[in-house]
Amino acid sequence: MKITIISVGKIKEKYLREGIVEYSKRLRPYCSLEIVEVDDEQAPENLSEAQMLIVKEKEAEKIRKKIREGTVVIALDIRGARLSSEGFASKIENYLNAGKSHITFLIGGSLGLDDNLLRQAEIINNVKEKLRELI
Repeated sequence: MKITIISVGKIKEKYLREGIVEYSKRLRPYCSLEIVEVDDEQAPENLSEAQMLIVKEKEAEKIRKKIREGTVVIALDIRGARLSSEGFASKIENYLNAGKSHITFLIGGSLGLDDNLLRQAEIINNVKEKLRELI
């Protein structure tokens, strides 16, 4: 199984980087893990709605360039379905049983993910929370 995590922006906090290294080691026997960071768009403090949409569109384009053909795309978004750990594990198992062995998780920047990108992906809410709990 291959897992790709595409996130907007760089992880700056040392404890998060250390946690990522630790859990990457733990996952190595079970899957191939790739973490891809795309640059976030620079934006002024007080953005209008139109400016926010433009920023999210630009970030979405960077993300799309990194998504490989044939991968299952799961967006981690506040508006997504809430899953328990068991429900999430079951969903992953269903993908594997269906012959889908590459999963890509999308994590947006501070403004979230572009709506058009969300429409192209399955949306899950609390996986990001679960990832934080692990770290």
